[in-house]
Amino acid sequence: MTSKTTRRWPMGLVCWALGRVQTSFRFLGVPDSNFPLRGLRALRGKHLPHSQLPASQECIGQTDVSGLPSAPPPKGGTPNLRTCELGLAAHSELPGSRDRLDIPPKKYLEKQDCSFTIPSSHTIPAPRMTRDNRSSPNPMKKPHSVGRTQSGFTLIELLVVIAIIAILAGMLLPALAKAKSKANQVKCLVNTKTLGLSTFMYLQDFGKPVPYNGQATATMDNALWVTVLATNYGGINNARICPSAPPAPSKNKRRHPNSGSVNQTWLWTGSKGFDYEGSYVFNGWFYGDDDPYFSTPSQKVKKYRNEVDCPIPSNTPVIADGNWIDTWPQPTDPPAQNLYTGDDFAGAMVRLTLPRHGGPTWGKNSRFNAKNDLPGAINIAFVDGHSELVKLERLWQLDWHKGWVPPAKRPGK
Repeated sequence: MTSKTTRRWPMGLVCWALGRVQTSFRFLGVPDSNFPLRGLRALRGKHLPHSQLPASQECIGQTDVSGLPSAPPPKGGTPNLRTCELGLAAHSELPGSRDRLDIPPKKYLEKQDCSFTIPSSHTIPAPRMTRDNRSSPNPMKKPHSVGRTQSGFTLIELLVVIAIIAILAGMLLPALAKAKSKANQVKCLVNTKTLGLSTFMYLQDFGKPVPYNGQATATMDNALWVTVLATNYGGINNARICPSAPPAPSKNKRRHPNSGSVNQTWLWTGSKGFDYEGSYVFNGWFYGDDDPYFSTPSQKVKKYRNEVDCPIPSNTPVIADGNWIDTWPQPTDPPAQNLYTGDDFAGAMVRLTLPRHGGPTWGKNSRFNAKNDLPGAINIAFVDGHSELVKLERLWQLDWHKGWVPPAKRPGK
């Protein structure tokens, strides 16, 4: 009588043989999807008696397709297991299977001494390229993941990244704008210092103040103060433009034909048709006696002839940010009503009251209430050779001409 353990051996060997056959198919390039191991799950727990096995040659002790010896016979006798053909037949007949080989196992495989070979009349079909194995270096290898195989951002991830970038930009852009404004202010400060030093170099070299009408040049009959300085000193021409008030792209795109503004140069067209631009204003009280406007006896006493005429050189301006070529401030002058345009040089102190540095941007059409404090500041070069950023509210405390008496309260306040 065959024991229960002995009766389980034949079916266990069949399952083991099925695994060996699938390994061989994989080695020959047949995709796993054409030979699923559903038979192993179906045969688990199902045992056939020896009498139901098909008559064929015995496989016990022979060599299987993988080249490894078969499992040894169980204790108690040699089972009547014929071939691994039963496993193939049972495998193909079990329900719930996936794709099977187009050719039945009996025709596909030939049994020779319990080993399997591929008949020469049949060609193994090439594996079908799918999305899973198209980019794989080995198309025979099935990817481990059956989910998403291509990496990429989801919509949520993309929105999160965009939000983070927007937050960082919102934090960095104001800081970058402030840094750029500070760099322009420093460059402008250097320009005013250069122009101020060259003014007194001219005084020492020629023994007279800078003329109102300079010697005629190839571009103008009556040279401006900046042209006179540029003609005698090399680096002046590059120092006449403030980075915060550059020239307009073209003449027809200027806000005003001649007047400058808080962010644009003034423009002077000479008698020979040549244009000259600048961002700085000259203190007219330093002109020589050829000044046609302030050379009367009552005005000559206010002029500075040299450094000795300045009681406080560190408080006496020479060059400053402005919207016109020159200016002659008076202690009673009010500030500009439009701080963006400087009232288009319709006055003296108005040409200086431009918040070009150190303050918020002023609107083109905004009007200033003179009772309020003036915003912003301008760069000024002084007689002693230093330059500094001066708040607009403090302009009336500087010694613009000889005998200047600062007002107790700024005009208009």
